[in-house]
Amino acid sequence: MVARYDNQDTIIAVGSADGIIKLYNINTLNLLLEVNTNSGNDKYPTTAVRWRPANTEGDTGSSSILAANASGRVI
Repeated sequence: MVARYDNQDTIIAVGSADGIIKLYNINTLNLLLEVNTNSGNDKYPTTAVRWRPANTEGDTGSSSILAANASGRVI
């Protein structure tokens, strides 16, 4: 299992052994999003989770998440 807080420390991304990444709100502990990083029926553990911050030059969007799993895929 791997975990990483976002840059504002409001969301935590948790990657598990079945390749599922779950995003939780830190304040409410509510599940915000669940992402399956597997392709087909193969289930590979999530080995790394990192946040990529939004561009600082006028970007109004939120940060994005990058994950890697044991198959070598980066999602």
